[in-house]
Amino acid sequence: MTIHDGGWVIDPKINSHIHPMTSEQHNIFTHAFEGFCGAGYEPIAYLGKQVVSGMNHRYVALQTLAQPGEKKSAIVTVTLYVPLEGRAVITSIETI
Repeated sequence: MTIHDGGWVIDPKINSHIHPMTSEQHNIFTHAFEGFCGAGYEPIAYLGKQVVSGMNHRYVALQTLAQPGEKKSAIVTVTLYVPLEGRAVITSIETI
């Protein structure tokens, strides 16, 4: 499979049924959210990647907001940017 700069590559596994994430995909997500405050995020599925100056990765995740006396959850898409050198950075979180 050829990946061109700027184009998203959807994980072909998602088309038939959801497979568990690879440990690398899970680790990218986990490391990006280390020390993140305000909400909890749990990855549900890996959607695909995009080659840029580095790599973008897109996930579906469960977002949990804890407020005094209540808990709110939502399903979100999360896009992470992994530079050529350095750690993953959260670039977007969007409610589905």
